[in-house]
Amino acid sequence: MKRILAMMLCVLTLIPTLCIPTGAVGENPFIDVKEKAWYFDAVMYSYESGIFKGTNADGTLFSPDRTMTRAEFTTTLFRIAGAREEDYQGAVGFDDVPEGQWMSAPIKWAAENSVVSGNGKGGFNPNGKLNREQLAVILYNYAATLHNVSEFDETVFESFVDKDSVSSWAVPAVKWMTGIGLLTGTGNSNVSPKMTATRAQAAQILKRYNESCAPAEVVDISTDRQFFIDDYIVDTDKTDALNDFGTLTKKEALFDFDASWESVDAVYQNIVQAPDGTYRMYYKATARHRQICYIESKDGINWTRPDLGDGTNVVTPEGYWPDNLFVFYDTNPNCPENERWKGIYGEWANGLYLIYATDDEGNGFFGGKEIKIMNNPTQTRGCYFDSLNTMYWDEARGKYVAFVRGFHYKDNYNLTKEEVETFPDKITRDVRYMESDDCINWTLPKVIEYSDGTDIQMYTNGVAPYHRGDFYFGLPTKFVYEPMSTATLLMLSRNLKYWERNTTPIINPPNVEHAAHGDCFACVGYIQTADDELSFYMREWDNSKDCMVLYRYVMRLDGFRSRGATFRDSTVVTKYVTFEGNSFELNHNGDVKVIIKDTRGNVIFENAFTGDNIASTVDFGDTLDGYKGKLVNITFELDNSRIYSFKFN
Repeated sequence: MKRILAMMLCVLTLIPTLCIPTGAVGENPFIDVKEKAWYFDAVMYSYESGIFKGTNADGTLFSPDRTMTRAEFTTTLFRIAGAREEDYQGAVGFDDVPEGQWMSAPIKWAAENSVVSGNGKGGFNPNGKLNREQLAVILYNYAATLHNVSEFDETVFESFVDKDSVSSWAVPAVKWMTGIGLLTGTGNSNVSPKMTATRAQAAQILKRYNESCAPAEVVDISTDRQFFIDDYIVDTDKTDALNDFGTLTKKEALFDFDASWESVDAVYQNIVQAPDGTYRMYYKATARHRQICYIESKDGINWTRPDLGDGTNVVTPEGYWPDNLFVFYDTNPNCPENERWKGIYGEWANGLYLIYATDDEGNGFFGGKEIKIMNNPTQTRGCYFDSLNTMYWDEARGKYVAFVRGFHYKDNYNLTKEEVETFPDKITRDVRYMESDDCINWTLPKVIEYSDGTDIQMYTNGVAPYHRGDFYFGLPTKFVYEPMSTATLLMLSRNLKYWERNTTPIINPPNVEHAAHGDCFACVGYIQTADDELSFYMREWDNSKDCMVLYRYVMRLDGFRSRGATFRDSTVVTKYVTFEGNSFELNHNGDVKVIIKDTRGNVIFENAFTGDNIASTVDFGDTLDGYKGKLVNITFELDNSRIYSFKFN
C-alpha cells in the first residue's frame, strides 16, 4: 500500500535519513564567531544542524569570511540531505575528484542526483571559489529534487539593476532565489552574481532555505490506480474542480424471494465469490423462524436458488436461528484450506462469534467449529453486534479487518446493557472498526469518524473492499426515529478509521409501506457486470407479489467519486508524485487535457483525451524515461467533463 511520503527538508528523495546535530544546542565552539556578528545565529544554526563543521583540526575555527569552494558547498547539501558516505563509494566520475577524499562521496551523490554538473572538460573544479550565481544554481538543483521551484515572484529579479550580468545558465536559479527571498541584494540594487560567497553568507542562505522552503508532499503511486475519493492525491490549493459523490441507477428486478421460508423477509444480503468464480449471495430468511440461505449467479444478473439436498437453499440446521450472519471466503495464504469458508454473527449484548463452515464448500454453517471473538458490551465498551457485521482478509495490510455495531448516547460510547434497555429511544447506533492478525484475537473496536461531522443513526455498515484500489466503500443504512424511516448512504475510506460520507441518500426507501426498520438495507458487496459497470443490489417488498424482490442498481466503473463539473471548465492539480510505467490511462467522461510537469514547472508531457472512456490510454515512448521515480505533478484541464481515476502502466 502506497503512502504519502513527507519529504522533509533534510531528506533527499527516497533517502529517509534525518540530519543529526553534531554540537550541543546553544554551545558556541568557534572562537572566530562572535555573538554580535550578523551571521552568529546562522552559524550556530548550521553547526547545531550538522550542516557546517570547523575548518581546523580541533573544530574551533569557522572562518566566516573565507570564500566557500564548490566542494564545500556541495558537502553542506550532502549533510542536509542526510545522505550516507557508504552509499557513494567508488569512482566519482570527475577527473579532478579522486576516491577516498572528504569531498568524494558528497560530489558523487550530487552528480548522481543532478545537483551538480562538471565543467565540460571532465572535471568538477572542487576547489574553485563559489560565486553567488553558482551557489544559486546548485541550491536550485537540490531544491528541485524536493519541491516545486516554479512558483516565485519574478518581479524581484527584474528590480536588480545588474540583472543582465547574470549568466544565462544561472538566470532561472537566481530568479527563484531572489523571488523567494533566499538571495538578497548587495547594495545599490545589485544582485552581484559574480561576487564570491563566504562561509557566513552560505550559512545564512541555507538557514533561510530550511526555514522558508516548505517540503513537498509526495505520493509514490508507482503503477497503482489513483482515485478521487478524497484529497489524498489532490493539491487542493490549485484545484477548483468539484469533488462529487457517485450515484446509483435502479435497473431490473432479478429474483423473487418467494419460498415459504422467506415469507416474512429476506434481508442482510452479502456477496461472496467462490473459488470457481460463482457469486453467492447469503442472506437471512424469516418465516416461522430465521434461517441463513444463499442464491447464486455466474454473471451477477441471473440468480438461481440452489438445492442443497433437502429441496431448500438453507445452510443452517434446524434449531439455529441466527439474527445475522456475514459469510466470507478467507484468502489469507496462511489460512488452512478447510477453514476458508467463514462467517461472523452477533448476539445482542452477548458478543461476536467466528463460525466455520461445516463443509469445504460453504454449504453449511452452525453445528461445527465456533469461537467467541468479542465479548459483552461492558468488555467491548459499548458493542452490541446486533446487525450485519462485516469482516475481510486485507492483503495489503496483512490483517483481518472488521466493522461492527456499537451504541452510544451523546459522548458516552461505553453504554451498559442496563442503560440501553432503560432508554432505548435515546441511543445512537454507530459503526466501529477492529483488526486482527489471526482472525481470533482482535483489537478493541473503535468508533469510526466521518467527514461530515454529524452524529446520525448508522443501522448497518455495508462495508466492502474495492477490487481496483486500496480503499473500502460502504452502503450503510441511515435510520431515523421520527418519523421512522431508513435510507442508504455512501461512504469511502483509505485508512478505515476516517470516512468520507455523503449524508444525501444514494438510495431512498423504494416502498413507503416498508420504509422503517426493514428497508434500505443494501446488499454488502458488488459485482462488475460489464467493462464499464458495477452492479449493486437491494431488496424491496413487492405488494403485487407479496414477497421481497431483488433489484439491481448500477454505477460507472470507479464511479464512487469524481472530480469535475458539468456546467463549467475546471482544473485538477495533483500533489507531487513519483511513478513508474510507459503509458498513462484515464477514466473520464468528456474532454480532458493532461499536462505532466517537473518540479521546475517545465511541461514534460501533455495529451488531450476526448469522449467518454473508462480506459483512454496514451504511450509515452521514451519521453519520460528520465523522470521515472522523480517528482512530477499532473494537471487535468477539464472541459465540462469529469475524471474518475488514472494510472501509469
